[in-house]
Amino acid sequence: MTRDPHWPARLEEYLRSSQQTKFRHGSFDCALFVASAILAMTGTDIAESFRNAYRTRQQAIQRSKELGLGASIQSLTEGVAALYSLPEVPPLCASRGDMVLIPRAKGRDHSLGIVALNGREIYWALRVGWGTLPLSRACRAWRI
Repeated sequence: MTRDPHWPARLEEYLRSSQQTKFRHGSFDCALFVASAILAMTGTDIAESFRNAYRTRQQAIQRSKELGLGASIQSLTEGVAALYSLPEVPPLCASRGDMVLIPRAKGRDHSLGIVALNGREIYWALRVGWGTLPLSRACRAWRI
């Protein structure tokens, strides 16, 4: 997977276009937000098998299991990273546009995000659009 020479502008355009998008399993959730950002940067759709294939969290888990990628965001991410040969890097060494795993509070599953264009924050999907978190919140990262 190779980034387009104009990937920062393409990522910025994707972010601008998704700023008011409502969270919806199967079309705009944490995994598809990140996959769409990667698609914008590289032209490769790492979520081709998932897009519009589920409408609930349970259906997402079932689809992930059907593809042999486990029942959690973490196992799904590990599987996709392996399929696309994405090297894992220490989270604080992740750079702009890299994919990161973010632990959730209260024992919930993880979320996915993309390292922000400033290199110090993470973009991640919210109920509407996306927000930012400090990069220090990431527990794992993969180079895109």
